[in-house]
Amino acid sequence: MSDPARCCSLPLRLILPLLLLALLVRGGVMTWRYDHLQQDPDAYRLLAENLANHNVYGQVDADGQARPTAFRPPGYPWLLSWFVTDGQLGSPAAAALNLAFGLATVGLVFAIGSQLQSQATGFVAAALVAIDPILLGQSTLVMTETLATMLAALIWWLFLRNEATLQPAGTSTSTLAWSLALAVGLAAGFFCRPVFIVWAAWMLLMLFLRSRRQVGRTAITIATVGLVMLLAVGGWTWRNQSVTGKPIWATTHGGYTLLLGNNPSFYEYLAEAKVGEKWDAEFFHRRWAERFSADPRELSFWTAETIDTSHAAAPLGEIDDDRLAYESAKATIRRQPQMFVASCLVRLGRLWSPMPHAGDYSNLLRYAIGSFYVALFACCLLGIWRLGRRLMSPAWMAMLLLAIALSCVHSIYWSNMRMRSLATPLIAVVASVGILGDRQRASCQPSPIVPLES
Repeated sequence: MSDPARCCSLPLRLILPLLLLALLVRGGVMTWRYDHLQQDPDAYRLLAENLANHNVYGQVDADGQARPTAFRPPGYPWLLSWFVTDGQLGSPAAAALNLAFGLATVGLVFAIGSQLQSQATGFVAAALVAIDPILLGQSTLVMTETLATMLAALIWWLFLRNEATLQPAGTSTSTLAWSLALAVGLAAGFFCRPVFIVWAAWMLLMLFLRSRRQVGRTAITIATVGLVMLLAVGGWTWRNQSVTGKPIWATTHGGYTLLLGNNPSFYEYLAEAKVGEKWDAEFFHRRWAERFSADPRELSFWTAETIDTSHAAAPLGEIDDDRLAYESAKATIRRQPQMFVASCLVRLGRLWSPMPHAGDYSNLLRYAIGSFYVALFACCLLGIWRLGRRLMSPAWMAMLLLAIALSCVHSIYWSNMRMRSLATPLIAVVASVGILGDRQRASCQPSPIVPLES
């Protein structure tokens, strides 16, 4: 076989083993924990079924009336609703979607690593994604992590494609096309996780600061992404204004997640618990359920032994309940500002912790997962050292901004390991540089994209 033919066939010969690895590993884990797919911890299955059965994105009351909601982002339930049959979303459909998202993520990370460094880098990075414990665990749940991670990898890849059009060989037409694709990817991410809007804003700021040296076609990207994101956020806000009477631009889940990490019970746990001890949230959930019988903004609500529920007020609507949760969390923060700062550091540590909490898994599995992430983070640190200032180039910085956005948001709101899953493509590619060294791109790379220095 001639050299050009061999080079052209090499990516396929690398991708197929990666997809087979992902199929075997994720398929095996799904088979092992198949019963988990029947659970619905965040009500995404319920929302999808209501959307398919009642054509309303919301909850169904006891009398059978569908009530619109903005409690969760609509993207994932909307996607699931297409696979509802006979009024229900079956576990096989949820498993197939998670598996498809996982395979797509592996393929995208291979392409990204190949474009930024070499095909060897892409291969190792994609293999790391295929066996990532967080993504393996989330692939057995009806939750957004597998979709959100795939979208994060897709957006990074689209950003690299768009950057290539800014080279001298690029054209304004190609820039517009890839900018539109990037914008649609970011909009889809926003409808999956609100943190994508923070990422989009910071990405636009980065492009704006860089545009002093590359004005023309960079302005096309900024304008296109900005306009599409404005339409996406504006459309969701308009929908919420229409059906709830309030211009909610994100979700009504924010107040609860802020309160979950900023309440007297959690602060007491932080002050008294031993290292590694898991917070027992049973008291918090039980007491929050009694919020219509007393004022949760007052410290006495959380410290009283019992709450008199005989004269409970009528339950609040979704919007007012979200506002009450925000106000209760802010009241706790005002009473204990130093503990708030400490809790932010704890949440940041939990986001990037290599070790799951005790009780989440068996000790053997906990230590296996922890060992994997300790080794992965060590390789990542080595990769950061080897990449050096190149991490500040737009090609790398675009994804680094997502990791920073996750850190900022989840240091304030509730946090755990699974919420960093969106940064897995970045971690895997940087770690692969640490493993393989700073290799130059092979001469027969399938893509013309090269990293752009700032």
